[in-house]
Amino acid sequence: MKLLDKYKRLNIKEHILTFKIGSCTSYFLLNYLLLRELDGRLGAEQQEIQAYIGAHHTLPDIVRTTDQYTSDQRTETAAGTSFSTLHNGEGDEHDDIREIRFTTRVGNQIYLVTVGTPLDETEALLQVIIGVTVAMIGIILLIGLLINRLVIRRLWKPFYGTIGKVQNYHLSNPEPLRLDNTEIDEFSLLNRSINEMVERIQRDYGSLKHFTGQAAHEMQT
Repeated sequence: MKLLDKYKRLNIKEHILTFKIGSCTSYFLLNYLLLRELDGRLGAEQQEIQAYIGAHHTLPDIVRTTDQYTSDQRTETAAGTSFSTLHNGEGDEHDDIREIRFTTRVGNQIYLVTVGTPLDETEALLQVIIGVTVAMIGIILLIGLLINRLVIRRLWKPFYGTIGKVQNYHLSNPEPLRLDNTEIDEFSLLNRSINEMVERIQRDYGSLKHFTGQAAHEMQT
Protein backbone atom coordinates (compact mmCIF):
# COMPACT_ATOMS: atom_id res chain seq x y z
CA MET A 1 0.00 0.00 0.00
CA LYS A 2 1.28 3.45 -0.88
CA LEU A 3 2.02 5.87 1.92
CA LEU A 4 -0.40 8.38 0.40
CA ASP A 5 -3.22 5.80 0.31
CA LYS A 6 -2.42 4.80 3.90
CA TYR A 7 -2.60 8.44 4.95
CA LYS A 8 -5.91 8.92 3.11
CA ARG A 9 -7.49 5.98 4.93
CA LEU A 10 -6.28 7.19 8.31
CA ASN A 11 -7.46 10.69 7.47
CA ILE A 12 -10.94 9.45 6.51
CA LYS A 13 -11.21 7.45 9.75
CA GLU A 14 -10.14 10.52 11.71
CA HIS A 15 -12.76 12.67 9.96
CA ILE A 16 -15.50 10.10 10.64
CA LEU A 17 -14.52 9.92 14.31
CA THR A 18 -14.47 13.71 14.52
CA PHE A 19 -17.89 13.84 12.85
CA LYS A 20 -19.38 11.40 15.38
CA ILE A 21 -17.84 13.12 18.39
CA GLY A 22 -18.89 16.56 17.14
CA SER A 23 -22.46 15.44 16.46
CA CYS A 24 -22.90 13.79 19.87
CA THR A 25 -21.31 16.73 21.67
CA SER A 26 -23.55 19.19 19.83
CA TYR A 27 -26.67 17.18 20.69
CA PHE A 28 -26.00 16.96 24.42
CA LEU A 29 -24.78 20.54 24.68
CA LEU A 30 -27.77 22.00 22.82
CA ASN A 31 -30.18 19.79 24.77
CA TYR A 32 -28.66 21.07 28.02
CA LEU A 33 -28.86 24.71 26.92
CA LEU A 34 -32.47 24.40 25.74
CA LEU A 35 -33.50 22.76 29.02
CA ARG A 36 -31.76 25.54 30.94
CA GLU A 37 -33.69 28.12 28.94
CA LEU A 38 -36.95 26.26 29.56
CA ASP A 39 -36.17 25.97 33.27
CA GLY A 40 -35.62 29.71 33.32
CA ARG A 41 -39.13 30.27 31.96
CA LEU A 42 -40.59 27.87 34.52
CA GLY A 43 -38.67 29.68 37.25
CA ALA A 44 -40.14 32.98 36.07
CA GLU A 45 -43.60 31.40 36.29
CA GLN A 46 -42.81 30.38 39.87
CA GLN A 47 -41.90 33.94 40.76
CA GLU A 48 -45.15 35.22 39.24
CA ILE A 49 -47.21 32.75 41.28
CA GLN A 50 -45.42 33.66 44.50
CA ALA A 51 -45.83 37.36 43.73
CA TYR A 52 -49.58 36.82 43.17
CA ILE A 53 -49.86 34.97 46.49
CA GLY A 54 -47.99 37.75 48.25
CA ALA A 55 -50.36 40.36 46.83
CA HIS A 56 -53.69 38.52 47.12
CA HIS A 57 -52.99 35.90 49.85
CA THR A 58 -54.50 33.18 47.72
CA LEU A 59 -53.43 30.90 44.90
CA PRO A 60 -54.09 32.12 41.36
CA ASP A 61 -56.79 30.47 39.32
CA ILE A 62 -55.61 27.33 37.57
CA VAL A 63 -55.52 27.89 33.82
CA ARG A 64 -54.59 24.93 31.63
CA THR A 65 -53.47 25.67 28.09
CA THR A 66 -51.91 23.65 25.32
CA ASP A 67 -48.41 24.86 26.16
CA GLN A 68 -48.58 24.99 29.96
CA TYR A 69 -50.51 23.69 32.94
CA THR A 70 -50.50 24.45 36.67
CA SER A 71 -51.73 22.31 39.54
CA ASP A 72 -51.59 22.55 43.33
CA GLN A 73 -52.28 20.32 46.27
CA ARG A 74 -52.01 20.58 49.99
CA THR A 75 -48.98 19.12 51.71
CA GLU A 76 -47.71 18.85 55.25
CA THR A 77 -44.05 19.71 54.73
CA ALA A 78 -42.25 22.39 52.79
CA ALA A 79 -39.72 21.42 50.15
CA GLY A 80 -37.33 23.15 47.81
CA THR A 81 -37.68 23.79 44.10
CA SER A 82 -37.04 20.84 41.78
CA PHE A 83 -37.11 20.28 38.03
CA SER A 84 -37.95 17.00 36.34
CA THR A 85 -38.76 15.58 32.92
CA LEU A 86 -41.72 13.24 32.51
CA HIS A 87 -41.59 10.74 29.66
CA ASN A 88 -45.12 9.81 28.70
CA GLY A 89 -46.33 7.10 26.34
CA GLU A 90 -46.80 7.46 22.61
CA GLY A 91 -50.55 7.69 22.98
CA ASP A 92 -50.42 10.77 25.17
CA GLU A 93 -50.99 14.24 23.82
CA HIS A 94 -47.40 15.20 24.62
CA ASP A 95 -44.61 12.66 24.83
CA ASP A 96 -42.30 14.57 27.18
CA ILE A 97 -43.09 17.24 29.76
CA ARG A 98 -40.76 19.49 31.76
CA GLU A 99 -42.02 20.32 35.25
CA ILE A 100 -41.08 22.57 38.12
CA ARG A 101 -42.32 21.74 41.63
CA PHE A 102 -42.14 24.00 44.63
CA THR A 103 -43.97 24.56 47.91
CA THR A 104 -45.49 27.86 48.96
CA ARG A 105 -47.41 28.95 52.02
CA VAL A 106 -50.88 30.50 51.77
CA GLY A 107 -52.00 31.57 55.22
CA ASN A 108 -51.40 28.61 57.50
CA GLN A 109 -51.52 26.05 54.72
CA ILE A 110 -48.62 24.73 52.62
CA TYR A 111 -49.27 23.92 48.97
CA LEU A 112 -47.23 21.91 46.50
CA VAL A 113 -47.44 23.73 43.17
CA THR A 114 -46.55 22.06 39.89
CA VAL A 115 -46.05 23.94 36.62
CA GLY A 116 -45.40 21.92 33.49
CA THR A 117 -44.84 22.60 29.84
CA PRO A 118 -44.54 20.13 26.95
CA LEU A 119 -41.17 19.61 25.30
CA ASP A 120 -42.64 19.27 21.81
CA GLU A 121 -41.44 22.65 20.56
CA THR A 122 -38.12 22.33 22.37
CA GLU A 123 -37.46 18.91 20.89
CA ALA A 124 -38.50 20.08 17.43
CA LEU A 125 -36.14 23.06 17.70
CA LEU A 126 -33.40 20.75 18.97
CA GLN A 127 -33.86 18.45 15.99
CA VAL A 128 -33.66 21.36 13.56
CA ILE A 129 -30.54 22.78 15.21
CA ILE A 130 -28.90 19.35 15.40
CA GLY A 131 -29.75 18.69 11.76
CA VAL A 132 -28.22 21.99 10.67
CA THR A 133 -25.19 21.45 12.94
CA VAL A 134 -24.58 17.92 11.68
CA ALA A 135 -24.95 19.09 8.08
CA MET A 136 -22.48 21.94 8.66
CA ILE A 137 -19.98 19.62 10.36
CA GLY A 138 -20.34 17.16 7.49
CA ILE A 139 -19.86 19.86 4.86
CA ILE A 140 -16.84 21.30 6.67
CA LEU A 141 -15.23 17.87 7.04
CA LEU A 142 -15.96 17.01 3.39
CA ILE A 143 -14.47 20.27 2.14
CA GLY A 144 -11.50 19.78 4.45
CA LEU A 145 -11.03 16.24 3.13
CA LEU A 146 -11.12 17.39 -0.51
CA ILE A 147 -8.73 20.28 0.15
CA ASN A 148 -6.48 17.96 2.11
CA ARG A 149 -6.33 15.51 -0.80
CA LEU A 150 -5.43 18.26 -3.25
CA VAL A 151 -2.80 19.73 -0.93
CA ILE A 152 -1.27 16.35 -0.11
CA ARG A 153 -1.11 15.42 -3.79
CA ARG A 154 0.62 18.71 -4.55
CA LEU A 155 3.05 18.31 -1.65
CA TRP A 156 4.04 14.81 -2.76
CA LYS A 157 4.51 15.82 -6.41
CA PRO A 158 8.28 16.59 -5.99
CA PHE A 159 8.77 13.18 -4.39
CA TYR A 160 7.25 11.33 -7.32
CA GLY A 161 9.27 13.55 -9.66
CA THR A 162 12.44 12.43 -7.87
CA ILE A 163 11.40 8.77 -8.10
CA GLY A 164 10.75 9.13 -11.84
CA LYS A 165 14.17 10.68 -12.51
CA VAL A 166 15.95 8.01 -10.44
CA GLN A 167 14.12 5.19 -12.26
CA ASN A 168 15.04 6.61 -15.68
CA TYR A 169 18.69 7.27 -14.82
CA HIS A 170 21.52 4.92 -15.90
CA LEU A 171 25.12 4.94 -14.71
CA SER A 172 26.30 4.77 -18.30
CA ASN A 173 24.77 8.17 -18.89
CA PRO A 174 27.58 10.72 -19.14
CA GLU A 175 25.40 13.43 -17.70
CA PRO A 176 25.30 13.42 -13.88
CA LEU A 177 21.99 13.09 -12.08
CA ARG A 178 20.81 16.49 -10.87
CA LEU A 179 17.83 16.65 -8.56
CA ASP A 180 16.75 20.20 -7.81
CA ASN A 181 15.88 21.53 -4.38
CA THR A 182 12.20 21.88 -3.51
CA GLU A 183 10.17 24.03 -1.17
CA ILE A 184 9.94 21.10 1.24
CA ASP A 185 13.08 20.67 3.34
CA GLU A 186 12.73 16.90 3.67
CA PHE A 187 12.47 16.38 -0.08
CA SER A 188 15.40 18.75 -0.67
CA LEU A 189 17.48 16.71 1.78
CA LEU A 190 16.45 13.53 -0.04
CA ASN A 191 17.46 15.01 -3.41
CA ARG A 192 20.84 16.18 -2.11
CA SER A 193 21.50 12.78 -0.56
CA ILE A 194 20.63 11.01 -3.81
CA ASN A 195 22.82 13.42 -5.80
CA GLU A 196 25.79 12.74 -3.51
CA MET A 197 25.18 8.99 -3.56
CA VAL A 198 24.99 8.90 -7.37
CA GLU A 199 28.20 10.95 -7.64
CA ARG A 200 30.03 8.44 -5.42
CA ILE A 201 28.61 5.54 -7.42
CA GLN A 202 29.67 7.20 -10.68
CA ARG A 203 33.20 7.72 -9.37
CA ASP A 204 33.39 4.12 -8.24
CA TYR A 205 31.89 2.97 -11.52
CA GLY A 206 34.42 5.06 -13.46
CA SER A 207 37.30 3.68 -11.40
CA LEU A 208 36.05 0.12 -11.85
CA LYS A 209 35.60 0.66 -15.58
CA HIS A 210 39.10 2.10 -15.87
CA PHE A 211 40.59 -0.80 -13.84
CA THR A 212 38.70 -3.35 -15.93
CA GLY A 213 39.97 -1.76 -19.14
CA GLN A 214 43.59 -1.79 -17.96
CA ALA A 215 43.29 -5.37 -16.74
CA ALA A 216 41.90 -6.46 -20.07
CA HIS A 217 44.73 -4.66 -21.89
CA GLU A 218 47.39 -6.31 -19.70
CA MET A 219 45.90 -9.70 -20.31
CA GLN A 220 45.97 -9.15 -24.06
CA THR A 221 49.63 -8.11 -24.01
